[in-house]
Amino acid sequence: MTPPHILLEENYNKPLIPLPVYFSYENILESKYFYNQREGGIFCLKELQASEGSEYSGCIELFYCEFNNEYALDGVCAVADEYLDEYDAANKALEAYEVEKEILIARYAFKDIEIINDSIKITGKQIKGASILANYQRNGVSSFIYKYLLKKYGVLVCDNYQTYKGHMLWVLSIVKLSVIRIYDLTKKEFIGTFDKVSPCLIKPWSVPYNFPSDKEKFLRLDACVYTELEFHSLVLVTFAEDMF
Repeated sequence: MTPPHILLEENYNKPLIPLPVYFSYENILESKYFYNQREGGIFCLKELQASEGSEYSGCIELFYCEFNNEYALDGVCAVADEYLDEYDAANKALEAYEVEKEILIARYAFKDIEIINDSIKITGKQIKGASILANYQRNGVSSFIYKYLLKKYGVLVCDNYQTYKGHMLWVLSIVKLSVIRIYDLTKKEFIGTFDKVSPCLIKPWSVPYNFPSDKEKFLRLDACVYTELEFHSLVLVTFAEDMF
């Protein structure tokens, strides 16, 4: 019984360019603008459907929206700050201001995965690769994308491989969205839960022995086990019905 493995950053390479094979901008399922107050800007998410033969079922590309000058951005934020809903805020702001350029800043690839819950087979979306430019990693847009996927598809499952930043996303942000359950892919059953307070009776992450000591401060160590094993039968699962 072994958990998702935390990779060294140099071993995790998910370039934003070019667009992965089996994806095309002709297969956009949904395109939505939203406002991120922490960044003070408008973003556009575009969900792409993978073509037949891909190991993925889809991906989301995230774009930062640039306006023609700083005063326009101030105006955008002034309008958007009047609305609580991120989508409404963006749409109202864009009624008054036009986007000059959209800059690709992140991509999140995912695949279908089967989970059995109370003897019922459920298909969820498993994150299988995430890449975001460094300047945008602390403004909450990744947790927003995960929340979008969770609400749309009902079940979200973590990647079998994560960097410490992916680990941090789950232990600091996703845990605030919904109850997190620990699922054994071999036994096909849930074996525990994970939250932001209780000690972890089951450690859902593995860490290699050569993990940099200066990065340990970013790990929730009570949820990790040091090992060189890279079998991955445990994943974290969260359900939309369990959202707080």
